[in-house]
Amino acid sequence: MLGALLQGAGYRSLLNLSYVPRSATQLVSLQQANYAKEAAKPSRAVTPNKTGKKTKEMGTNDNKIQRFLLALAPQEIADLKLSDEEKADAAARSRDYSRRKMAQHREWQKDITQKIKLREAAIAALPEELRAAARAPDYEPFPANRQMWTLTPPIPGFQEQQETATAAKFAKGSRRR
Repeated sequence: MLGALLQGAGYRSLLNLSYVPRSATQLVSLQQANYAKEAAKPSRAVTPNKTGKKTKEMGTNDNKIQRFLLALAPQEIADLKLSDEEKADAAARSRDYSRRKMAQHREWQKDITQKIKLREAAIAALPEELRAAARAPDYEPFPANRQMWTLTPPIPGFQEQQETATAAKFAKGSRRR
């Protein structure tokens, strides 16, 4: 989008693919340099359009591009004035957070490793002819008619009633009269 805006406004040198700016600051400085070059050129004549009003032939998007590029420019952040106690407290909280996140990550790794070991043990317990099928990935989607009862708390015996009703429905047959 930026390329289309810049190309439409005559900033073709910014679209040079041999140089890609690495930050918004570089982009803004490149744009400002090119804008200064464009400003140094003699401006195009002001000509009347079809309605008789005078308009410039080029440069109508300059204001939009300037606002867009200023939005990309990094904003200055005010320095925080922290006392030594506050800095020490922040460092301690950061270390504690890091320690807890690393413990959480190790628990996750331990759980995954245990599941992999159990899977491999279960596959090893299978007969030889079933092992290849067990190792093959199963990409088949879940059944579309699978129901999960989430609107009410579990009602004792409700699922069995649904299963018997479904079985009775299919036992009658699917004839239409």
